[in-house]
Amino acid sequence: MSNKNLNSENVDVWVRGASLHQMKALETAARHFDKNDALDVHTLEALYGQESSFGVSRRHRGISGAAGDFQVEKKTAERLGLYVSKENDERFDVDKASNAGAQYLKLLDDCFRTETSLLVDLKTIPVSDAEERKLFSIAAYNAGEGTIAKAQQLTKQANFDPEKWHDVKKFLNQTGISVDKATEIREYVGIVIAFEQEFNEKSPNRKEKKLLKPMSATRSHSKIGHWITKLKQHIFIEDR
Repeated sequence: MSNKNLNSENVDVWVRGASLHQMKALETAARHFDKNDALDVHTLEALYGQESSFGVSRRHRGISGAAGDFQVEKKTAERLGLYVSKENDERFDVDKASNAGAQYLKLLDDCFRTETSLLVDLKTIPVSDAEERKLFSIAAYNAGEGTIAKAQQLTKQANFDPEKWHDVKKFLNQTGISVDKATEIREYVGIVIAFEQEFNEKSPNRKEKKLLKPMSATRSHSKIGHWITKLKQHIFIEDR
């Protein structure tokens, strides 16, 4: 996922110029969130703004890498129920892309809400506070849940709090990623949260919309790499 410099003027420009269709697509997609999370339409708007540079940077259709309104990889998009080809790439359809982005962010939030197995020897550490968990979900959207889970484990081993993003982000450099990538993740979370606060003040979309009847996922979790075994163990497979 991408990382752009924060510019609050972008929020003003987009809110004034966005079509009603774009705005409602994001508001409707936010119904994938629920009372168990701290996510809402303004989180989704912030993610959209960051990932697509407010609709400017979306890359080419049909590529296997990240593309579209929410910069989703082809494999992830297809697991979320989107069709991806050069002729028809639904990552560029604002309704379907918004739904996919919201579903993916919600799935990541759930991943850190309960202990979730990512690999044989890697599990997430549950983050009980919803507002704090939102930071982990945003970080995982950028870096993958595996990287964030590894940072959690390192944080715990060092006797710091693996449920606090302030502590966990300090251990990103030790997960095997580059220094630049670790810096990008930390900046990414800060920028998305700053955008979210701006949207909360300026967007006409209602964050209460998520309290309506939740939307069903496009596909079952078993199709996007998350299932529960007979032993009640959560399994979540990365595609990075």
